[in-house]
Amino acid sequence: MTEEWRTEAVEAVLRVLAQTGLGVSPGGIAANIERLLREDVDVAAVEDALERLDDRHMVESLDAGDYYRLTERGREYATTEFGDDVFGYID
Repeated sequence: MTEEWRTEAVEAVLRVLAQTGLGVSPGGIAANIERLLREDVDVAAVEDALERLDDRHMVESLDAGDYYRLTERGREYATTEFGDDVFGYID
């Protein structure tokens, strides 16, 4: 990854949120990363990744930060970066 803000956790969060299309809690994101990507990312790393994505207007907070989903900008970025190369991709 060449962009400093784009960590492994950011990429994993993008993949999970791009796949679901729904609002997901940080704990739910971490659980899905572990189960589906087989990566060990804790909730603190997910929250950090969400902050980085929020700073770039790629996620929006729902219900006072309890849940997050991709914005249009985030969906466009994920589509450009991953295309259909996300686990269980649904359109």
